Amino acid sequence: IQNLKDNRIRDAITNEKKRKGQVYYVYNNIAKIHKKVAYLKELLPDLKIAVAHGRMNETHLKELILDFQQHKYDCLVSTTIIENGMDISNVNTIILDNVDYFGLSQIHQLRGRVGRSKRQAYAYMFYEPDKVLAETTQLRLQAIKEYVALGSGYDLALRDLELRGAGSILGSKQHGHMINIGFSYYCKLLEESVQEKKGHPVKKSVHLETKFITIPDTYIEHPRERLAVYKRFMSIMSIDDIDNIKHDLLDRYGRFNQQMNDVFEYLISVFD
Repeated sequence: IQNLKDNRIRDAITNEKKRKGQVYYVYNNIAKIHKKVAYLKELLPDLKIAVAHGRMNETHLKELILDFQQHKYDCLVSTTIIENGMDISNVNTIILDNVDYFGLSQIHQLRGRVGRSKRQAYAYMFYEPDKVLAETTQLRLQAIKEYVALGSGYDLALRDLELRGAGSILGSKQHGHMINIGFSYYCKLLEESVQEKKGHPVKKSVHLETKFITIPDTYIEHPRERLAVYKRFMSIMSIDDIDNIKHDLLDRYGRFNQQMNDVFEYLISVFD
C-alpha cells in the first residue's frame, strides 16, 4: 500500500512538471517537515524543493515565496500557511498529506489554492495507509468529493457545521443576551472579560449601532474585504483608530461617497 502511495505522489508531481507547472505539498508538521522533503527527494531526486512554514523569518519567507513564484522551484513543501493569500496561477497540483488531520473548511480552502488559471487542476489527499479513519473523517472526505462545483463553499460550510456541531455559543444550548447585542460585540465583551481575569488593563468598549455603519458595495466591491473593514470598525477604541482606518481606506479605495462620510461622522461622534 505504501508503494501505491509513493507511486501516486511521484506520478502527480511528474505529470505537473511535464506541463511546466508547479506543486504545493502540504505537510502540517514543522518538526518533521524536512523528513518529508528527504522523502520527496528520494522519490524524485531532480525535484527542486522549497520549504515554507510559520516559524521562518518573515523576510526569508517572503523571498522564498517570490523565488517559487518565479519558477525557481518545482515544489513548495509547506504547512497550512498557504491556506489564504497564495495565488500563483502556475501551481495546479496540490497534495495534502495526513489529510485526516484537516477540517472540512480547511481542506476546501487549501484545494482552492490551485485551479486559478485555465489549466486543469488536481488535488490529491493522502492519509497513512494502515490507519483506520474515524467516521467523521470519512464523512469529511466524502463531502469534499461531492462538493466540487464552483461556489460550493457555502454548502460545504453547512456540511461542516452539521458534522462538527455548532458548539455552545452558536448552538441550541446558547441563551442570554447574545442575540440582542450581536455576535461581534459579544466576542468583544468576552475578550475584555478574559483580559480582566488575567489582570491585564482593559479599556472598556463602546457599543456601536451597526445600523449606522454600512459600507456600500459601490465603495468596497468584494464582500470579504468589506467584512475585514467591519471587523476593524468593531475593534475601534479611540479617535486615533478611526483616523488610521480612514487613512487606509482612502489610500486603498479612494475618496469617500456620502454614505462613507456618514459612517465616519457617526464613529467620530461616538468616540469624541
